Amino acid sequence: MVLGKTDKELYNLCLNTNAIREGIKNSSITTIFLTSGFGKNNAAKLFVDNFKIRYKDNFNDTQKSFIIPKEVFGREINAIILLSPSGDAYRGIAGSPGYKEKKLLLQFREQVLQTYIIQPITQTTASLHLLH
Repeated sequence: MVLGKTDKELYNLCLNTNAIREGIKNSSITTIFLTSGFGKNNAAKLFVDNFKIRYKDNFNDTQKSFIIPKEVFGREINAIILLSPSGDAYRGIAGSPGYKEKKLLLQFREQVLQTYIIQPITQTTASLHLLH
């Protein structure tokens, strides 16, 4: 879709899949980076749908990647889905176990700093002010 000033100005793009297919076949491309996943109108979904790629057989969920079979472009090509800069991507990261673990560690570190470093300094400073 192309954005205009209002939603009434939206229209669907027609991809020239033949030109894209020939361009990839006649190139030395070894990896294709897709800027979003398989949600509605996302790059990976549009790409696999337009080129009828069966990705689920070899999809690596950990690395968010798959191999495009050689039948599609004449050779196997790696496809990697990049994290999207949208709000949906942040929600995905925020829910991941690694992010939650690091967040807990940072919160614990902050609590330790406040308890053992910041508070005693504040109390000492307050005591010094009382003496003067």
